[in-house]
Amino acid sequence: MSGSGNRTTPLVADKRYARSGGGSGGGGGRGTPPPKKPAPPRKPAARKKPVAKQRGIIRRVLYGFFGFIWRIVWGTGWRVAAIFGVILFGATFYFHQQLPSVGNLVDARARGSVTMLDREGQVFAWRGETFGGVITSDTVSEHLRNAVIATEDKRFYNHFGISPRGIASAIRINMAEGRGPLEGNGGSTITQQVAK
Repeated sequence: MSGSGNRTTPLVADKRYARSGGGSGGGGGRGTPPPKKPAPPRKPAARKKPVAKQRGIIRRVLYGFFGFIWRIVWGTGWRVAAIFGVILFGATFYFHQQLPSVGNLVDARARGSVTMLDREGQVFAWRGETFGGVITSDTVSEHLRNAVIATEDKRFYNHFGISPRGIASAIRINMAEGRGPLEGNGGSTITQQVAK
């Protein structure tokens, strides 16, 4: 008895978690883990309300209806556009073939400025030249260029293409003569006339 009284038993904590490694030993205690708590019973899945089902049916009917309308519009629309394009191309080609040549369209240039008639009023000749060729600003006299600028737009070199002062003056003149502010004089610059 004296020998058993001196020997102490080791203190071992209760095993709370299952071992990941498996096997026995090491931690001491018992080899079986404590029983797991039973899982709470699952609630039965809530059935969809009939209102949601009706909404789904209505949505499908609306989508189907609008999809049907869209298919009709698209199906006929591209066909109508294709037919219209073919007709437009054919009309353009037809009228292009019917047009006279460019030389015939510019009739007054080739005829001359003086028309001579016989005693029955029929034209028998043209004399003079109506179209003398293209004239650029480099080939025109500087005096003529300055005269045109002075007549058409005195402040040509002093504004940015639109003359607010000229527009205000034109409005004043129009109002003084009993017209509307934008009727009659325009006050347009040379730049505006070229753009027109």
